Amino acid sequence: VTLYTAMHSGIDPIDTALGGLSAGRVHLLTGAPGTGKSAAALGFVAAGLRRGERVVLCTSQSLRDLRALADHLGVD
Repeated sequence: VTLYTAMHSGIDPIDTALGGLSAGRVHLLTGAPGTGKSAAALGFVAAGLRRGERVVLCTSQSLRDLRALADHLGVD
């Protein structure tokens, strides 16, 4: 019996370790400053947008800093 439908996060280490994430669920990413939370979240958001999904990203990071990180990571 499958308990959840897995979806690829777009982040290879997460997909490899967990087999993806649960579709239709909220995922909260936490950690200390500088651990890559924003970079991971941007990768996850970009993967969803490529699939035509609606996404939301809630962050306390400034829009300017978030855009700079997205540019650095090659996320449009």
